[in-house]
Amino acid sequence: MAIDVAPGTMSAEEIVALSRKHTLFEWVAQSTVDPIPVETAKGVYFYSADGKRYLDFNSQLMSVNIGHGDQRVIDAITAQAHKLAYANPFMAHEPRARLGAKLAELTPLVTV
Repeated sequence: MAIDVAPGTMSAEEIVALSRKHTLFEWVAQSTVDPIPVETAKGVYFYSADGKRYLDFNSQLMSVNIGHGDQRVIDAITAQAHKLAYANPFMAHEPRARLGAKLAELTPLVTV
C-alpha cells in the first residue's frame, strides 16, 4: 500500500488499514478496533472518506462544542500557527498567560 500519495486521495479502506497498522486507538483492544475513516467535518457533522455523513455527538463533549469548521476558530488557529505553532509545556507564552488569567477570572476560588 503506497503512502506517498497526494493528501485526500486515499480510499477509506487504505486510511483504516494504515491507521490500524501504524497507530494506537484509545480505550479499545487494538485487534477489535473498527474506526470510521474521517475525511472532513462541518458544523455538527463529520463525513467519512466514502462520503457518509455522521452527526458528531462526541465533539461537543471533547473539544469542538462550537462545531466543526467555524471560520472564527480557523482564523484564530491560523494566526497563532503563523506566530507560534508549538511551545514546550515548560515555556510561558501569551496565549497561555491569557487563558490562565481568564480561567482564574471565571472560576471562583474555593477554600477548604
